[in-house]
Amino acid sequence: MIEHQNTSYRILYWGALVVIMLLLCACSAPQTYTSSPEPSTKPTQSPSVPTVTATQSSPQPSPTLTRTQGPSPTSTALPPLAQRRWQTNGLIIEAARLITDPLGFFSYTPVFILYGDGQLIVRECEANVCEYRQGQLDEIALCQLINAIDRTGFLNADPDAFQLPTGTDNTFRLSVAVDQENIVTLPNLEQWIESPNWYAAYAGCTNCYPEPIIDPAFIDLFNLLRSYDTSSLTSYQSTRLAVSITDPVIAGTPQVWPEELVPLTELVEGSTCDDSDHQHQAVILEGAQAQALAELLSSQNGLPPIFTDGENIWQVQSKWLLPHEMPQTCQSPAGIYPPSTGTLIAWHCKPEMGALPTQTPTITPTPSITPTPLR
Repeated sequence: MIEHQNTSYRILYWGALVVIMLLLCACSAPQTYTSSPEPSTKPTQSPSVPTVTATQSSPQPSPTLTRTQGPSPTSTALPPLAQRRWQTNGLIIEAARLITDPLGFFSYTPVFILYGDGQLIVRECEANVCEYRQGQLDEIALCQLINAIDRTGFLNADPDAFQLPTGTDNTFRLSVAVDQENIVTLPNLEQWIESPNWYAAYAGCTNCYPEPIIDPAFIDLFNLLRSYDTSSLTSYQSTRLAVSITDPVIAGTPQVWPEELVPLTELVEGSTCDDSDHQHQAVILEGAQAQALAELLSSQNGLPPIFTDGENIWQVQSKWLLPHEMPQTCQSPAGIYPPSTGTLIAWHCKPEMGALPTQTPTITPTPSITPTPLR
């Protein structure tokens, strides 16, 4: 009897022991799962994604070459300034209008010229009256302008980075020549910047042409030159007058050519091209002859005047010239032609010299895009 009881006690003891062990195992399992390093092996490590993104968005060699839809002045991030050294006796900056006017002879109108010696000449217009203003830039002022141009990205821009619908015969040329050089000629640049919807009125329809594409670097450079502070510049007085003598393209009563001026037949002879009966070149006058003729033509209002010497009728126009500017000749188009020989001037622009502000200014529309005889 006692042995039977002992056997029962053993069974109960071992049964209880098994139950306790099972309970202990059940209680310890969550602790083992919580302390497991398994979560750290899950694919939640995102640093690899930003790394790839950063590589894709890092500055490219020529970020300004990316074409932006529409003529928007918004440009890419400013590139770092470069240290530049060069020598020149020519043009550093040229901004000019190239216009084909059936009533006019002079198609070239410079509006911002920086010569190799630091001479700056800027065209300003107010209330349909235009004049040229000049100044002499020292190395700091010149380099601050060049550094500002550097920030626009123009020097590295693709000169063909634009797509514009066929427009008028009004184009704009931008040229910068330092240790790098870039030249771009864009049709109707001023109109696209000042009045982006101008073409719809010109074409007589909307949404009938592709959206214009202009590299922001071209717009930024145009705005930079347009907003240049000219308060320290003084009036430029030219001494060379270009005179054109052509067959009349307008109707009107001709005026008698004053006898005190250079003979009209002499001007006609000088304007004739030997290789063509229809091509003409401008004649350059200086001194008292230039002043007297300029005063006569400036007193005329309206269309270009026509004159007669008693036998023939001619249309006469004039334009004051900038240094090294040449009007249209029998061999070459109008433009500025600095001497190819002479003393070279060395320029050295450093990033620490700073740069002019490059924010987009408020543009006042040009009163007229027709070349006006200036002085």
